[in-house]
Order: sequence, then structure tokens, then C-alpha cells
Amino acid sequence: MDKLYGVSRRMYDDSNKEIMFSRGEGCYVFDTEGRKYIDLILGYGPAIMGHGHTDFVEHIRNALMEGTIFPSYGKKQVVLAEQIKHYYNDHRLIAVYQSGSDSLMAALKICRTITKRKKYIRFGYVGWLEELFLGGLNWHEPINSLKYVQSATREEKNENAINWDGDAMNEIERVCEMKDAACLIVDAYQIERHPNCQFEKVIELCKKNGILVVLDETKTAGRVTPYGYFKEKYSFDFTVLGKAIGNGIPVSLLLGHQKYHSDIYDVIKLAGTYTRDLLSCEAVLATEEIMRATKGYEKISEAGKKLAKTINEQLEKYGAKGSLQVKVLLDGGILELDYSDKLANEYEVRKRFSSALLRNHLIIPDGHCFYICTEHINLLDEIQNSFMQAYNEVYAK
Repeated sequence: MDKLYGVSRRMYDDSNKEIMFSRGEGCYVFDTEGRKYIDLILGYGPAIMGHGHTDFVEHIRNALMEGTIFPSYGKKQVVLAEQIKHYYNDHRLIAVYQSGSDSLMAALKICRTITKRKKYIRFGYVGWLEELFLGGLNWHEPINSLKYVQSATREEKNENAINWDGDAMNEIERVCEMKDAACLIVDAYQIERHPNCQFEKVIELCKKNGILVVLDETKTAGRVTPYGYFKEKYSFDFTVLGKAIGNGIPVSLLLGHQKYHSDIYDVIKLAGTYTRDLLSCEAVLATEEIMRATKGYEKISEAGKKLAKTINEQLEKYGAKGSLQVKVLLDGGILELDYSDKLANEYEVRKRFSSALLRNHLIIPDGHCFYICTEHINLLDEIQNSFMQAYNEVYAK
């Protein structure tokens, strides 16, 4: 078939033939050649209960029978809005989208309207739309990789975007004090990657200088808590939720602090055909209900921490301590490969390791975090064995 350009990362087997997937079951995916893999990408995050979850499929089937989009809002949006209000207390649901990029672009429009400023500061990857992406860094790379600080778009720049890498406090102070930025957009995943970041101080700097703070929980929402993970930790003006909250059905929720009145949104065009979509709302409600009933959030946290612990113990036995380990983020909901400075910059070796993992039927991307779903709890030994086999093929002396 012709190459599709909506897929940013492609996979190839040892014969350099592109791998095409045909179906998923639990935390397994199967390619068109009949090969089975343990999926630790999960669609880059959304499939929090794995593939083809019976109860979830039944919820979606019933929702389809009732209709997926009406002339105006329906009861599903109202129920979801009430859940968000109850969970957050100080946040309200503003709009429902299918893409985190759309939600973040809407948040940027709101912040610009409120502050009458054009520029914004970004800490992390905040979407693929040109206004959000151009001039960005390789945010998913290991933070000790030289590629992390290289521009992802070397020729094109976004004059309105200011990058902050999470470490240089004097730089964020300088930028805030210029008072020309509408907002700081924070990829919540980066907060987890920079544990020494003085984020409370950063928020205070923003408030002092009239800069609004937008939290992007597209990657982190719904993994080990029903909705946002950081709601008790910091204070934000706007929050975006996505990926795992819909278990694979495209959905992104834009939330705003209750101090901002609805008349602000009335003058900004935030609409779109599918902002009235009911299926995405049903997916969020169904995911939350099933995850609570089955203690899914606890299972994911337990599985992620156990998996990292057992793999790291094996790596230490092979003398890899200090050079490679599995790092736990988000209380076990997200993991990433933590390389030494030397290994982080051996890009070809890292690619060989990713290929070796794939050859051993384990899908873990290079240069990107990976994810835990509720089904992984039953496969920890199998995952560990495949991981160590790949490690021996590439790194063992």
C-alpha cells in the first residue's frame, strides 16, 4: 500500500519490511504476518485498559445505538461536566475536542484574549499544530541527550514561542519579567522528568508577571487517577486532559478555573463540528467507571513499579547499573529508559536495542516514554524476559 503520512513513527522487522498491525487483544497486538507482540506503546498512551476490553466495548456499542452527535449538547456532556466539577472543585469543563493539539490551541487563544499578549512560553511538547510546534525541542529525547536541546525544526522558527528546558531558573525569571508572554504551557510529563524543578516558584513568577499557566495532561491524565494527576500539587489556570481518559476513543477535554467567567469564552470561537460529539464523552465516562470498579488505577501503579524493579534488578546483575535502567514516572503509570550520558548519545546503538526488543516481541520505542495498562500486571515475567534477551543481544559483553 502507499505510505501514509499521518504516522510519525514506523516499525520495520529485521528484513526491513514495514510491520503492519491487524488486531489487538488485551496488551497484545498482532501483525499481518501473525506475529504477536506485547504492546507497551498502547497507541502512544490511550489504550489504558488494553485492546478490545469487553465491558468498554459494550458501553461504546450501546452509545452508538443512541446516536453520536446531536444538533446541540446532550446529556452525556452534562454528566461529564458534573463529574469534572466534582473532581476538581475549582475547574470547569469548557470544551470537548478529539485532539490535545486542538485543546491547547484553544487554551492559547483564550490566554491571548485575556492578557492581550501574543507570545507564550512552552515547557515540553504541546502539540503538532504549526503555532504550537515550530521551533520546538526534541522534548521526548532523554534529557541528557544532545538531541534534547537541538531544535526539532532547524529551518523554521516560531517567533511567538519561547522554549524553557525546566532547569535554568534564571532564564525563566528573565523571560517572565519581560511581561510579554500570555501563558506558560507545561507538558506534565516534563514535570515528572525534572524532579528538581522549582515548579511552585515558576508558577508564582508567572502570577506576579501576569502570565497564565496552562497544564497539558494529555500524556498523564487518567493513568493512576481518574482525571488529572496534578490537581492537588499545583494551581493552574487551564488544564488539558487526554489520551488515557478515553481508552483509545479520540478525546481531549479543555478545563478552565472557575474564576474565569463564561463571557470570555463567548467572544472566542472555540467550537467545531465534533465539540458536540457524544461518543468521546461516553468513552471518558465508561473508562472512569470501569477503572474504578476494577481497581484499574491501582493495578497500573503496581504493575509499573514492579516491572521497573524486576528489570532493574536484572540489569544490575549484568553490570548495567549506572548505564541503563527503567525509570518510574507518574507513580508507575509511565516508564522510560534512563541512559547514562554515554549511552544516551549512542543513537545507533539505541536504535539497535529498540529493534532487538521488537525482535523479541516487545514494543518499546526509542527516545520516547512507554506506558502501562491494566493487562500488563499478568505479564511481568514475560516482559522482563523479553527485555533482558534484547539487552543481552545488544549490550552484554
